[in-house]
Amino acid sequence: MFFIDDAIDPYYIYEYYSRINKYFHEQVSQGASYTDFYPARNLTLDDDDKIIKMVQDVLESKLRVRLTCYQAELQTWPIGVDSPLHVHEKSGGREKGDYNSLLYLNDNFEDGEFYTSHGVTIKPKKNRLTFFDGKNIPHGVKQIYGHHRYSVIFWWINTKHE
Repeated sequence: MFFIDDAIDPYYIYEYYSRINKYFHEQVSQGASYTDFYPARNLTLDDDDKIIKMVQDVLESKLRVRLTCYQAELQTWPIGVDSPLHVHEKSGGREKGDYNSLLYLNDNFEDGEFYTSHGVTIKPKKNRLTFFDGKNIPHGVKQIYGHHRYSVIFWWINTKHE
């Protein structure tokens, strides 16, 4: 498990935070309930979205890996939800992923920590980027209070270690 603080230009953190916050509130105003966003993945990014390349460049330069992104999504974790320990399925569309990353877009909520079965706990911090083996390491999210938690999740394939 790795994490990098101040991973990308804060301008883009704000841009993507605004985008997912607007999307979430539009869906709720049209009748969606908070639980409609759980599990939290809810807005898939296009393959050529600029944040994918930015995050890929950071990870490749800092961790000395080569990555290909096969999916990225903006997430809303509404107030009151959590996620028990899980792995990203080895079937059902997630079987080709090697690693995952999370880029936190806000930290104005309480609790909501990322944790693993190995005893690792990461406190979400705005502009903190993680890199981990989500296919083999059981991980979860502690219950969120006070404000919704927003992030971008990336699924990486063809990972090569230098």
